[in-house]
Amino acid sequence: MSAGFGAILEWTLHGERVSQPLPPGRRGRARLRFVGGALFYVFALLVAFFNAVASFVVIALVAVYYILENTPVYPAHNRSSEDEPVV
Repeated sequence: MSAGFGAILEWTLHGERVSQPLPPGRRGRARLRFVGGALFYVFALLVAFFNAVASFVVIALVAVYYILENTPVYPAHNRSSEDEPVV
């Protein structure tokens, strides 16, 4: 599932597929923050062979990271008065 979400992120980072594209200079950091959690899932899988509780704690910490992560929001560019805001 993590690989699927990573693929969706990659798809949105390239081209004009979103209304507010991420600036090219910030794509690497966004990619690292978003996809980096997959490495912890692999780590949790390896830990599970030795200690199920420790594996659960690693996965819980990843969940807390994604809950508390502050994804930057950038102002919209070139919006006309006819555009309706998406709620």
